[in-house]
Amino acid sequence: MKKPSIDWPKEFDAFSKSGLSQPQYCRERRLKYTT
Repeated sequence: MKKPSIDWPKEFDAFSKSGLSQPQYCRERRLKYTT
C-alpha cells in the first residue's frame, strides 16, 4: 500500500502525536527515513 506522495504536514503531525522516535515512526509507517 504505497502512497504516491506523502502529505508531510499530516505525517509530521501524526508523528509528533505518536511520541515515537523518528526511526521507529518511519518503520511503523513504512516511510523512507530521510533526514
